[in-house]
Amino acid sequence: MKTTWIVLMTLGSFSLTAQNVPLSKIQVIGSHNSYKKVMDEKLYQHLLKKDPSVSTLYYDHPSIETQLNLGLRNLEIDIWKDTKGGKYAIPSGAKIANKTYEWQNEMQTPGFKIFHMPDVDYETHQPNFEKQLRELKKWSEQNPTHETVFITLELKDEKEDKETSFTYQDIEAINQQIQDNLGAEHLITPKELKRQNDQIIWPSIDQSRGKFVWIIDNTDYRRELFDKIELEQSNIFLNVAIDHPKAGCMILNNPYDETIPQLAEKGIIIRTRADDSTKQARNNDYSTFEQAKKSKAQIITTDYYIPSELFPSTYKVIFDDNTYVRVQE
Repeated sequence: MKTTWIVLMTLGSFSLTAQNVPLSKIQVIGSHNSYKKVMDEKLYQHLLKKDPSVSTLYYDHPSIETQLNLGLRNLEIDIWKDTKGGKYAIPSGAKIANKTYEWQNEMQTPGFKIFHMPDVDYETHQPNFEKQLRELKKWSEQNPTHETVFITLELKDEKEDKETSFTYQDIEAINQQIQDNLGAEHLITPKELKRQNDQIIWPSIDQSRGKFVWIIDNTDYRRELFDKIELEQSNIFLNVAIDHPKAGCMILNNPYDETIPQLAEKGIIIRTRADDSTKQARNNDYSTFEQAKKSKAQIITTDYYIPSELFPSTYKVIFDDNTYVRVQE
C-alpha cells in the first residue's frame, strides 16, 4: 500500500487558481477517522469470527501529513480523555494480537488521546492531540498557500466510565490547545464571520489560505460545554442552527438530506459522506458520492480517496479532474 501512496502523492501539489469567491463555495474531499491505522490482522480475524460486522472497521489511512500532501482538505480527529495517563496504554486487543502496543509509553502521559475505539480499534498514527496539532502547524507553515483545511473534532467517552466524561475545564483546555499549538493566525473562528440577513459570509478562498476551520461533531452535553466558552475566545464552530453566534458549519452525513442545498446557499459549510462502513467500496458503488457532489455540501468525507488494498476494489473518491478540491458552480 505504501507504494501506492508514494505514487499518488505526486498529485498532491494541486492548488486552486486565484478565486475571488467565498470559502462557502469550495468543495473538498477529505478522510473519515483520519488518524486510523489498520487493525492488526490476527486481532481482526479473531473478532471477525465472533462478529462479522467488525469488517466495517477494516480500513486505514496513511499519515495525516501524507493525506494533506496528496491534496485532501478535510480531516476527522477523535479524542479521548486520559486525566492520569496510562488508561489506554495496554489495549486488550494487543494481547490477542500478541504484540506490544507501539504507543504504550506515549499513552502513559496524561492528556487527550487520538484513536477510534478502546481495546479493539486503537491503532493510530499519532495518539497525542497536542503533538498532532504541532504537526499540523509544521505542515501548514511548510505549505503556506494551502487551501483551508477543515477538521471535524469528535470527543469520545465511555458511558459506563464517568472518568472519561468531559468537564468544562476539559473543553476549555481543548479550545486553548488548538490555539496554542496551531497559532491563532492559522485559524478561522466564529467571531470572524459576517452575519447579515440570514446569511453567513465567509472570507474568500484566497483570504482563507494557510488556515484551519474546526467543527465540533458532538451534539450532546459536549456541545453544550463548548457553547459556554465566550464567542471571542471560541476556536471551534458548533454544529448548530444558522441563528446561533457560533454557527457556520454543520454535519449532515446523509447527502440525500434535502436541507443541504438550502443551508449551503445561506453560507453554512456542510460536511457529508461519500461512503460508510466500507459498504460502497466493497460494491464499487459511486451513487452516494455522486449525490454528495450534487448536494452542494462543501466537505465530502471518505475512507477511500485511494483504492483499498485490504479487499478487492477499484473504488476511489476523487473529482473528475483528478483533484480533491474544486469550486462549486
